[in-house]
Amino acid sequence: MSCFEEAAARISDLNACDFILLGGGGLILRNTGRFASLFERLTPRFGCVGISIEAKHADNMQILEVLKQRAEFILVRDFRSRELLDFHFKTIVGPDLTFLYPFDVVTVADEDACGLNLRPWRFWPGEHNGMFDRTMRRLNRQISNLDRLFPFSKWDQKGTVNILRQKFKSVYPIPLYFEPGVENDRDIMSGLFHDVPTGFSDDCFLSCRFIVGMRLHSLIFACQTGIPFLSLTYQPKNDAFCRELGKPELSCDIFKPELLETGIDNIKNNHARIRSELLDARETCQQEITAIMTAIRRLVVR
Repeated sequence: MSCFEEAAARISDLNACDFILLGGGGLILRNTGRFASLFERLTPRFGCVGISIEAKHADNMQILEVLKQRAEFILVRDFRSRELLDFHFKTIVGPDLTFLYPFDVVTVADEDACGLNLRPWRFWPGEHNGMFDRTMRRLNRQISNLDRLFPFSKWDQKGTVNILRQKFKSVYPIPLYFEPGVENDRDIMSGLFHDVPTGFSDDCFLSCRFIVGMRLHSLIFACQTGIPFLSLTYQPKNDAFCRELGKPELSCDIFKPELLETGIDNIKNNHARIRSELLDARETCQQEITAIMTAIRRLVVR
């Protein structure tokens, strides 16, 4: 099931199962407390795998509490998520689930080419689904060209692409999300590039010497393939991933565009070292998540 709403609508199907896994992704956001009742209505055993806790607030506290009470284990992707769960004894910190079957390491591309992933995101800063965010969304629907009137630092996709085109010989679009009926990566990037791919293939990494990405998995896949990357950090999970790798300097806040060129210079000047460190992290992550999921399997199948 693809979302909390679908799961709530199919509670009878869930309750016919022997075990339920919740995951993976940054699922616990602001304003998700309303889904706590879903987990209170579950009758099978359940656990969480590969999730991130993106926020802790009164409007999602209820779901955090029910997960701690009802889940048999909570496998999170970073220490920040464990902290937001109050270091509960059921929490386990481990690498992203995709490290179970990582992409193959690619040969270093000679061309000064950068693969770029962008996703739809608002132009204003602030916690996702927080009061300021909700207010800005209402204003953005009511006021045309609000972004031109906004007086503070803002996320500028076109400006970012212009900087990348100045710093790299080539920039290739790498969309990761293609869901029809909603604004997706391809929609956003089609306004900035010609010939944006209509689907995902791991071949897109072969010609990239560098990756600059917004979606967390663009960074994770870069790590797995051994391509030095720079995170366009829009949510805490991106920053947390870079810190888990011991590479916080690879995280660049999208609302601090003055840091972008410095970040690019870093991955260019230290390409060989960063690649080696990413490949070491790849091996460690694969070993860790394999051991964790093997142990979880023993808990589930008993």
